[in-house]
Amino acid sequence: RTVTILLGNGDGTFVISGSHSTGSGSRPLSVIVRDWNNDNKTDIAVTNCDIDNIFILIGIGNGTFIGSANYSTGEDSCPTWIMSGNFNNDNLLDIVVANYDSNTIGVFLGSTYISTTREDTYSTGLSPHPRIVTLADFN
Repeated sequence: RTVTILLGNGDGTFVISGSHSTGSGSRPLSVIVRDWNNDNKTDIAVTNCDIDNIFILIGIGNGTFIGSANYSTGEDSCPTWIMSGNFNNDNLLDIVVANYDSNTIGVFLGSTYISTTREDTYSTGLSPHPRIVTLADFN
């Protein structure tokens, strides 16, 4: 499976900039675009349900991406949705995923690279199977 990058021509049409494999056996379900490493260049994160991870491509600023990182969301988790925000007020973007099969919400707190390699998980109960997450400032 792949993530294909389409760049806008400014006239409503697009050109393919490149494609990147999300891993053998992957099933990408959700994509988000942000600047996680604070270099003022757009990065991409993708949830991969069948291989239980998030896949990150690092943007180099001209519509192309180099390198990648995979962060485990836990065995048999099936991450289905991804969002990003600054959850702990450290001025670094963090990532949250809905883990459908493990009935958890996973949080990856940001660092100066993309993300920590550790996911903090929060149970959603015995069988609600979370499909999406949304962000808001509740307090």
